[in-house]
Amino acid sequence: MSRKSTILSIVALLIVINSGVVVGLYFLEYIFQPTPEEIAAEKLALEQQQKAAEDAIKYAHLEPLPEFKSRVGYVASMGEAVEICENTLQEKETARKSWSINHIESRYLPHLEQYKVFLDYVTIPSVGEEPKSMKVICEVEEATKQVSNWKPMKN
Repeated sequence: MSRKSTILSIVALLIVINSGVVVGLYFLEYIFQPTPEEIAAEKLALEQQQKAAEDAIKYAHLEPLPEFKSRVGYVASMGEAVEICENTLQEKETARKSWSINHIESRYLPHLEQYKVFLDYVTIPSVGEEPKSMKVICEVEEATKQVSNWKPMKN
């Protein structure tokens, strides 16, 4: 055997031995193993998947919640609805007057998203005139802050 073939044989033998050692260490779990951080991340991901699957089973029989509807810009309270009705009264009846709100009958109607306000007012006439006494039903739309129905009725 020539010197060149001997060197090539030795190199080939070293490569085979090195490969065998690397494969042996891999199967004995000494090399190419995940780091503790990778193991913890994998375990956390697996736990989250299991929890999501359990929650899906637990809540599968429930109907989904309705979509959230923001109420920013809506009438906030009965007081605000009364104020809107009083402003409308000032616009519709320009004469001097005295009025009161019937807080017992006034109410919020959630199924219509509407405030119903009952006003009683009496005009203050000039000398020789008759006072005008009226009952008014004022309906305020919650979403638009507008009076949808203004219904005056004489006493």
